Amino acid sequence: MTEPARIARKLHGLIEPLHSFYYFAQESREAYEAVGLQGFAQCYVAGRAAPMGAVGPGVAAATFFNFSPEVIEAGLPGAWDAASPATVLAARGRAVEAMLARVGVPTDGVAEATDLAREAVAGADLAGRPLAAGNAGVPAPGTPLADLWQALTVLREHRGDGHVALLVGAGLGPAEALVLHAAWQPALPTDFLRSSRRWDDEAWQAATDRLAARGWLGTDGAITDEGRARRDDLEASTDRLAARPYETLGAASCRRLFDLLVPMVEALEASGASPMPIRIPRPFEV
Repeated sequence: MTEPARIARKLHGLIEPLHSFYYFAQESREAYEAVGLQGFAQCYVAGRAAPMGAVGPGVAAATFFNFSPEVIEAGLPGAWDAASPATVLAARGRAVEAMLARVGVPTDGVAEATDLAREAVAGADLAGRPLAAGNAGVPAPGTPLADLWQALTVLREHRGDGHVALLVGAGLGPAEALVLHAAWQPALPTDFLRSSRRWDDEAWQAATDRLAARGWLGTDGAITDEGRARRDDLEASTDRLAARPYETLGAASCRRLFDLLVPMVEALEASGASPMPIRIPRPFEV
């Protein structure tokens, strides 16, 4: 693994929990309900899709990738009848600031971390990366923690867009990708992964059967040696595709960004509010 790819993986271990926690936080739901959105489908789907404009369910399903089409269709296009993308984004900025303040994210170094994250974003290749490109065009919310979150979100979605392209190239569908991910990382709460993406028992089992037919899972649903090797290769390729922003930023500045983000992730971990386990990727050097 090249140094920029290694750094991409290390920083993803900090960026992902800071980014993804927002969508399931109480502040997110309350902010969206205040502007007229209703239920998880409208709040999550519109909140994540808004940087791309008033897109329909097909675009959201394609870019989110591992969500059941039913939850996407339950959210869009109805959400746009209640609130415009600009209104949703304004609510998102307010909610992010309140959420990160509630969990006690330290504010020392936030401005510096934001500047470093934005420098990395400036080096990102956005062609073929719709969620990253959409978020790169979102105006800064104008408050310290939300501004940092927005910059980190571009980097998170940049990596995610590349990962989706690799999943498609590997012939994996949305449910199969999620089933394989759950088997590859057994410490993750599978029930949460399934329920948050709204896959029912039948669809989950069908995806499991297709992966077993490829030899990537056993009949018991456990990952095989071949499946692990294939999934490891997908992750390494994702790191390579995610590396350019960090190559632009430079190793020393990446280390500084890492050091600034660690206390923030520690605060999130200590709060116990994240629905997913957090593993801080120490040390920075390997």
